[in-house]
This record gives sequence, structure tokens and C-alpha cells, in this order.
Amino acid sequence: MAEETRRRLAELVQEALHSGRAEVARRLQAANLPLSVKIQRTAIEPSEGTGWQSGQEEIQVGTIHLDHVFYGIADQSVPNRLLGLRDQLQPLANYLNDTTDLASRPWPRGPGGQEAEGILSHFLVPMTHYYLLALKDLGEDDPALIERLGDELQQVIAQEEIYHRWQIALGGLALSATCKHRGVSLRPLSPMERGALAELQLTGRRDQEVPRSDFELPSPFTVALPSVLLEITTKRTLAQSWDSSTLPNRVVLAFFLSGFEMGGTGVITNFDLPRWVAFGVSHNPFPLAERAISEVKPISQCEFKAVVDLAYKVPEFGGTEGNSREIALFRLLRACGMHWHESGFLDFAIALEAALLGSAQTELAYKFSLYGALFLKDWFEPRDTMQRLKQIYTLRSKLVHGGRVKPPDLQAATLDAATLAKAVIRQAVESGWPEPKALDAAALGAIGHSVRAGISAVRPDRDSNAGPTA
Repeated sequence: MAEETRRRLAELVQEALHSGRAEVARRLQAANLPLSVKIQRTAIEPSEGTGWQSGQEEIQVGTIHLDHVFYGIADQSVPNRLLGLRDQLQPLANYLNDTTDLASRPWPRGPGGQEAEGILSHFLVPMTHYYLLALKDLGEDDPALIERLGDELQQVIAQEEIYHRWQIALGGLALSATCKHRGVSLRPLSPMERGALAELQLTGRRDQEVPRSDFELPSPFTVALPSVLLEITTKRTLAQSWDSSTLPNRVVLAFFLSGFEMGGTGVITNFDLPRWVAFGVSHNPFPLAERAISEVKPISQCEFKAVVDLAYKVPEFGGTEGNSREIALFRLLRACGMHWHESGFLDFAIALEAALLGSAQTELAYKFSLYGALFLKDWFEPRDTMQRLKQIYTLRSKLVHGGRVKPPDLQAATLDAATLAKAVIRQAVESGWPEPKALDAAALGAIGHSVRAGISAVRPDRDSNAGPTA
């Protein structure tokens, strides 16, 4: 973008946001309403020895934060946008339509129409709404914010890709400052952010009860309260309507592979950048539920970088489970993030089977133990690993065929399966995936010779060949 064009655009953005704010202020004053109000918000902070400490914090905001005020001053002059402000924003929309390709891009089209109408609906009204909500007093402009929004608009015009932000609220981690690396960041949630999350979880939107019905809306209440926010930035082409990146799966799995235990809310939130671009916010299920975390573990910037670098080594995977590696990765992620009152044992066992057995069709129980012992020879003593894997496979077969297992035995087996599954996947990601032919050759070589000394004590009958169970 030429310097003269950049300067003119910055001037028009300043004029649009200033006149939009002035018009909203005029409407408020005409209705004898103040331009700012003070509101109470819950703030939750960590308290040593007692977990969390809750209180109320007073903050100043522009009056349009109150819903009844916002709806009262909206003019709806722009279709599908309550804020309106067409007269104030039209000059900027016309300029952008004449000098940029915003209106012709496939991704912003929708109910707002095309050309200047589409620019108004998809960009300028949302940007102005974002600006007004950020002001503490609608009687004064914020020059620094105006400049930032102008820069963001210019970035949107120039960009050849759409940037997308994923957010996951996590518990179990502690840090004193924001960590950033390769498009991934981790920061503490503020006391007010934790308070807002707690209120949402506890209230369950009771105002949405159905009239004349005895249906009780289920509450999203959870016991755990996340302490940090994981943010992941990905990108897609302008022609793609949705971001399909699996990087969030890989990052969260990398935390587990690196020895960090975490819990979440079972939801991942995502939206396009900049935040004010009007394409909505998606709230999707994510396999990281509320979990009982024994202790909050601190993480350093160096450890965070190592986790992110590991995540980029993990192959792409989602929940479609289209091949054995995807099965192994997704089942391990789901097992690690399982809700506290559910057992992840079968998922851990399936992850091990998918990683170790590949396309094997015979002697599955035997190969499961042997391959695992050989593959993890640098991690654990092979004879001991064979015995542990044999017990895991036996318990897995018992469960899937309807047998009863004592809770203490299942709990112990789950911990063991988790340890071995994480070790196998970490080794696979770092050094290459198990190859049955190579492991067969190793079993016949010098390494395999020391392992076979204990085979007779653990080798199952050949008739016990139940395959992997998904």
C-alpha cells in the first residue's frame, strides 16, 4: 500500500470512529443517559492454602455495555447490524470499495450484501462496535486505540491469508508471565476473566428457562477453575471458509507428552483475527475435560518452547481416525484429557495397539508385548516392559469381552498404560514410528536375545488373538 493511500486510510478511520462515537454520545445525551457507568464484576484470585479467593471489582465502562441502553440507541441503518451508524461510516466504506478488493473477496460475503454494503456489514460496523465497547467513557476518543484499529484494517486489506485464533482455558499450570513461541502463547487468566468464567459455569443461564415447562436446563457447572489461557494462531487461504488446522490437538498432546498434567472445560473457542472481524465465535467440543490435578506445576519459558517445538513434530491428527497413527495420537489425547470420573484405560490401550501393531494380524498379544519392550528398550528394562504390557493387554481383553475388573486393578493398569503410551508416542515422534519388520529383526538379533530369555514366562496361547478394539 502506497504511503499516501495509507495516510488517507488512517485519516478516514479516525474520522469514522470519532464521528461514530460522537453520534452515540449525542443519542445518549438526548435520552438523558450518562456516557459512562460503573459496574461490578466478580474477580477470583489464587489464595495460598485455600485455593481461590473471590471478591467484587468495580470498573468504569461506556453506557452501551448495558443491553437495554444499546438496543435503545441502535438505528439498524445497516442491515443485520443493530449499531447502524451508516451516515458516519459510509465515506470510509465507499473509499475501501473504490481502492481495495475487500468487497470482492469470497470470504466476507454474507447477509450484508456486496461492494460497499458488504464492507459496512462485515468490517466497519463491527470495528466501530469493538471500539465503542473498549472506551471507558463515550465522551472521549482513544487515539492509541484508533491508531491500532487503523493498522489492523490495513493489515486485513494487505493480507493474503486469514489468521485464526484458538483459545483453551487450562488448569494445572502456573506461570508468572506470558510465554510465546511459533504462534502459540500461554498467559495467566486475569482475576476478572476467572470470575466471568466461574459465573458462567455456576449460573447456567437460568434466564433462558422455557415458559410453562418443567424441563430443567442442565448447568455447565464444573468444580475446577482454569488458571491460564492457551492461545494458538493458525492461518488459511482467503478462499477457505473455515479453519481446519489440528495444531491445537498437537499442542495439548505435546504438553502431556512433556510431563504436564492439565484439565480444561471440554470446549475450544475460535475466531478470525482481528477480533472485530464479524464472522462470529465458534465454541466446539475439545477432548480436555475437567480433571483432578494433584498439583499445579509451574512452566518456564524454556519448557514452553520445548513443548511447542515438540507439537510441530507431531503429525497432523483429528478425530476421524483415518489411519493407525491418527488413532494412536487421538486416543492418547482423549485418554489424557478424560473427565475425572471416567477411565481412560481403553483409550490408552488402543493408542498402544495402534502405534505398536500397525497392520499385524496374528499373535497380537505376543507382538504387542514384544514390540513394546523392544521399542522402549532405551526407556525401560525390556523384561519388565514385556510383563507390564502383557498385563495391560490381558486386562484390555477382559474388559472388552465383558469381564469384571476390580476398581483398584483398573486404576493401577490405567496409570501404567498411560506411562507406556506416552513413552511410545514420544519416542515415535522424536525418533520414528515402530516398524514391525525392524522390530522382528531386532528380536532375532543381540537385543532380542536378551529379551527372549523371559518370553516363555509371558508368552500367551496362540488362540488369544483378539485384535485392536476401537
